[in-house]
Amino acid sequence: GAGGFAPLPANGNGAGGFAPPPMPTPAPAPPPPTASPNMISSGVAFSSLTNVSAATQRAIREVLGYQYMTPVQAQTLPVCLSGGDVIAKAKTGTGKTMGFLLPSIERVVAAGHAPGRAIHVLVMSP
Repeated sequence: GAGGFAPLPANGNGAGGFAPPPMPTPAPAPPPPTASPNMISSGVAFSSLTNVSAATQRAIREVLGYQYMTPVQAQTLPVCLSGGDVIAKAKTGTGKTMGFLLPSIERVVAAGHAPGRAIHVLVMSP
């Protein structure tokens, strides 16, 4: 082939040509995870959280593809969603971010637009 193109067989009048190489077939998309990727499931479903908005439930299910919480999420989300404070210590990749971010998002959405400069969520990280 010349320049990455394969020669075409001669057509009826004896003229040849060049065609681009065939395109690879894309791999099928993997199925959505039932818990966060590479995380252990607690067996507690996100749908069991009754104080999470329908829009958030839908995003967890359809956008993120999560069905079950990790153990740290199952232990912290009910407390945080009820307005409680939590200090959690767990290894990287166990779902801590979702454990504080989900209640934070719910709090901001519930607060709506307030005039002035109200702070609804403050996250501090080293």
